[in-house]
Amino acid sequence: MKNSERPSNREQEFQPEIRRARIGKLSIYEISDAELNTLEHGTPNSILLNFSIFMLTVAISFTIALTTLNIPAGKTFLFFLSAAIIGYLGGILLFFLWLRSYRSVSSVIKTIRDRLPPEGEARIPLNVEVQSEYKHTKFKLLSAHYGTDEHSIDVYDKIAPMMNENQLRVTSSNNIAGDPHQGAPKKLVIRYVSYGIEYEVEVPEGESITLPET
Repeated sequence: MKNSERPSNREQEFQPEIRRARIGKLSIYEISDAELNTLEHGTPNSILLNFSIFMLTVAISFTIALTTLNIPAGKTFLFFLSAAIIGYLGGILLFFLWLRSYRSVSSVIKTIRDRLPPEGEARIPLNVEVQSEYKHTKFKLLSAHYGTDEHSIDVYDKIAPMMNENQLRVTSSNNIAGDPHQGAPKKLVIRYVSYGIEYEVEVPEGESITLPET
């Protein structure tokens, strides 16, 4: 049995230097099988755009030939004319097919990105009944508390009248309902529902926010 030995100085001399660059922030997105299939088949569809450009280019070339050259009526003229018409129709059709595919992929990507709430805001799962009740509601205020983790006060009745056209703009400060914890940095914690999704956002003292955030 061979004994393990420490590497010699010569071996250590040739060991590479390892440098690690850490990621400052890592966002993890959940994705369904259907969304994954859409993204998987979205990239190859770019070939539709290539063929569309090719056919439109050919059609334009034949059109230029028809308008600049003196081509007598006959089979040659009909060939040029047919090629131009087929090129325009095929190019436009392929372009719209590519555009539809591109929009579907962009829509899936936007849906995935929208699952990540804005900085400092957390989404809270709702029960099915509440989710169904507010799925078409742009903004519904659920609760509002101002203060610290140790001492806070319910400021729902103070915040609710500030709503205007399904939007709430408020500044986190002692002007809302006094100072519940003197000498300590405070925050305004708001829970609300927007289109069936519940959010909780914390606004540090002295900062303003408009909800729902866009």
